[in-house]
Amino acid sequence: MKKLTAMILILCLTGCAKEPAESPTASDSGLESGLIAVEGPMTISSNGLYPFSHANEQLNLQLVTGRYYEDWNPGPLMGRTWTGEFRLVLADEDGQIKKEFSLQDYFDEPLVFNSLFEIEFEDYNGDGNADFTIGQYGSSSGNFYKLFTLGADDELEELKVRGHRELFISATDGRYSTRLEKTGEGSFKKSAYDNSIGKQVETVFTWNGTEFVEQGE
Repeated sequence: MKKLTAMILILCLTGCAKEPAESPTASDSGLESGLIAVEGPMTISSNGLYPFSHANEQLNLQLVTGRYYEDWNPGPLMGRTWTGEFRLVLADEDGQIKKEFSLQDYFDEPLVFNSLFEIEFEDYNGDGNADFTIGQYGSSSGNFYKLFTLGADDELEELKVRGHRELFISATDGRYSTRLEKTGEGSFKKSAYDNSIGKQVETVFTWNGTEFVEQGE
């Protein structure tokens, strides 16, 4: 009897002395609905601009509003997916935003990215500013790219290519940004698979001061 009383006393001292603090319920944390709370924009691409600006600046691509989801069924966009309204953000070395630009203004269709990536910078028109491509999935043969520049005044501008709303490129080093092959000062080459003739076709474009023009035009 004494042993039983002692055991009850020990159990009370260890487990009954104090009620535990209430923990968040599944409903409070969002687990019940399967939702994940995100605070602030989601950065999809973070890139240093030092080779062009000679300062520790960043040009980042961020999802401002939209959705994140995962789909692991086999397909061209399987895996992690971010879709919605994106912006490019120019930030100084302290992370303070200097400029921000909506990307949706330059694309007709909703933007979709299904991987983190790095923006590939180069100077294609010979003015010393950072030029770069932003792309979207096209098909198994290639992707569609827009060509942009970040001017000396830190303004974003699309570099026009005569006769092309976008560039379809097959040989790339990245679906969402690719480095174009320079063929000379102010010129670059792109390669695309032409289904009608069943082979790769290479095209050279040259800057004329206001836009890129296909060589031979």
